[in-house]
Amino acid sequence: MKRYLLYLLSLLLLLSLAACGLQPETVPETTADITTKDITASGTTVADTSEKDTIPSGTAEDITTEDTTPPETAEDITTEDTIPPETTENITTEDTTPPETTEPADTSCPHEYKTTTTEATCTTAGKTVTTCSRCSFSKTEIIPAKGHDTKTTTTEATCTATGKTVTTCSRCSFSQTETIPAKGHDTKTTTTEATCTTTGKTVTTCSRCSFSQTETIPAKGHDTKTTTTEATCTATGKTVTTCSRCSFSQTETIPAKGHDTKTTTTEATCTTAGKTVTTCSRCSFSKTETIPAKGHHYQTTTVKATCETNGSKTTACSRCSSRTVEILPATGHHYSSYTVKVAPTPTVAGILTYTCDVCKGTYDKNIGVLNFDPSLYGSPTRIITSNNPNNCVEFRITDDTLTIQGRIQRDGLTKLWLRCEIPSNLEDEFVSVTSGEFFYTELSLSRVTEETYVSIFTQVNGESNFWSYIWHEISVMPSEDGYVFRLSPVLSHNLSLQRQWVDPSECLSLTISDTIRNLSNEIVGDETDTYRKLYLLNKWVAENIYYDYDYLYGRSDSLSLSALEVYETRRSVCDGYATLLGNLIQAQGIPCIRVSTYSTGSGTIDENNAQTTESNHVHIEAYLAEENRWVIMDPTWDSGNRYENGEYLTENASAKWFDISPDLMAFTHKIIDRPYPFFW
Repeated sequence: MKRYLLYLLSLLLLLSLAACGLQPETVPETTADITTKDITASGTTVADTSEKDTIPSGTAEDITTEDTTPPETAEDITTEDTIPPETTENITTEDTTPPETTEPADTSCPHEYKTTTTEATCTTAGKTVTTCSRCSFSKTEIIPAKGHDTKTTTTEATCTATGKTVTTCSRCSFSQTETIPAKGHDTKTTTTEATCTTTGKTVTTCSRCSFSQTETIPAKGHDTKTTTTEATCTATGKTVTTCSRCSFSQTETIPAKGHDTKTTTTEATCTTAGKTVTTCSRCSFSKTETIPAKGHHYQTTTVKATCETNGSKTTACSRCSSRTVEILPATGHHYSSYTVKVAPTPTVAGILTYTCDVCKGTYDKNIGVLNFDPSLYGSPTRIITSNNPNNCVEFRITDDTLTIQGRIQRDGLTKLWLRCEIPSNLEDEFVSVTSGEFFYTELSLSRVTEETYVSIFTQVNGESNFWSYIWHEISVMPSEDGYVFRLSPVLSHNLSLQRQWVDPSECLSLTISDTIRNLSNEIVGDETDTYRKLYLLNKWVAENIYYDYDYLYGRSDSLSLSALEVYETRRSVCDGYATLLGNLIQAQGIPCIRVSTYSTGSGTIDENNAQTTESNHVHIEAYLAEENRWVIMDPTWDSGNRYENGEYLTENASAKWFDISPDLMAFTHKIIDRPYPFFW
């Protein structure tokens, strides 16, 4: 079709030229002479062909073409046609005869042809030029442009991004891009309504992509209504706020107003109660409080009594007429100290001068002779174990009879066992006794021909064992005058020191701690008798303190010696026993001294150890003012307790060494020092 159109156009052009009288020389006779300019196909401009072919003269009928259809117009060309547009340069001839020229035919030239070809591209026509090497003959044939061999790739558009269609040529660099507009979101909206206190929201989403957009709907706030209950004097009120749209409710408490009070008071007197009445002006509240009677406000005026004159104490109320008078009896003289005016001896009565603490008046007291008569001790036919009438055994020899009698103070005492060792025989006697009650028995000495020994053992209720009352024997010997006791070789030495005067007023110098003073008062309780106080204090120490055998045998180097240490640890040696007992005695205001001795520990003092002058033991002597004598006490020997290998081992305590007689003490104790003036 295109070629056909081109053919018609060429023919019309030739006819027009002929009509205008143009010569063939200047006007191309064939379509080969047509110059094509700016023919556009598929958007491509074909370049002008400047070279014009010279075609031999002839008519249009001499031109043979393959396509007899007329050429198409420019309007018929579309971008979807992948066939390159044809031009007049695309027309080829199938005539194999030598090409004609515009020159007159040289029939005399045997043409020798040479052909040169320029290939067509997608957008540019090519050509084939034929020339004769012998003459000037030349012929040009146009090779049409090939047109693009296209391929199209499409990128689809999204909701927010544009797409594109890209067309490219497989033979050249041709590329054409067409933009595909973005589709836009395909939206759906969901709404959550707001409440009074919570916000709502509108959520918009896209069905094609992940797009989501949320818009907040503000909370509506409460639509409130308020109801008020007024407060009273005693009850709180309230304000209740509620919402008409939701369950919101808020209560605010209105404090109670409290009473608007008025008070009326009736005053109390010394003996009559008053009252305070409080009422409220807003309600029926009324309260009455009793004001206790003041009671008398007494002021006391005292006239002190003297030692010999009564005094008075007048008590009167400052608010009323109440008044009492109390007579204060004369105090009597209070004598707490004395001086020795005449020191007593066994033959001279002593005189003490007492001074009243209050009026400073004095009087003299005759204390009699020294109540320590050596003649009472050291008798070869009489030995007593103690001066304590309730715990004493007396041994007396009359002719050939040994009398044993007395009282023994021991809890649960049931029996005595008297044993007398007679050569070739052993005489035993068992005597039933009761603690604290008098007993009496006799033993015959008629068969005694040499020194023998008498022992006393005691048995308590529930025990099968007997215990030595005197832990050493009483020695009995025949003599020219009958039978006598062997006495201790240190008895006379001890008696000489014990008969020396010691001023009791100088034997109260200890500083007593509150702990020890309270302990002393607890032990004696309500007891007022001095002798009983001494007995109770000695008994407590003997029962509650333990002899420290660990220290004695070198197993420990820790030793309690002060009164407070001994009380707290409950263990010591003889020094600690004596120190604690001395403090407890002086806490009762009873004079006492500390006496150092040499003690055998076991056995008796004989002629050899009687010569020693070294002390290894101490005991206590306390002054008994009622009897004007000193009481010997050895709580260490009365105690059976032991502290051994870190253990407290308890045994029964005795009272044998409380107020022991000089006779018995001399068998085991030699007095080394009975210090005076007193020192501790």
